[in-house]
Amino acid sequence: KAYADLTEAQQKLVEKKADLEAARAAYEALVAAKADQDAAKAVDDKIAAIGKVTLDSKAAIEEAEKAYADLTEAQQKLVEKKADLDAARAAYEDLVAAKAVDDKIA
Repeated sequence: KAYADLTEAQQKLVEKKADLEAARAAYEALVAAKADQDAAKAVDDKIAAIGKVTLDSKAAIEEAEKAYADLTEAQQKLVEKKADLDAARAAYEDLVAAKAVDDKIA
């Protein structure tokens, strides 16, 4: 902002413009990385909230799956609990299948 507030003549006198631009780019990269980490953590939190999988877990699993799908590819790589989400989905599907069999027997 300070550089932008200078007149054109004053801007020509700035000797370290390249350093300023490099610092700005580094700052913007850090801000973007933090945003990606925050987005991935939010999905990890949704996955953790699933807890023990039961027949009532469908909504929580779907919510976590949608949140994961909504991430960018870079953000998805930062999700630490993706295997837990996949395991929760598989466990839920097993429970649904077992219930269907139980219902036929009963």
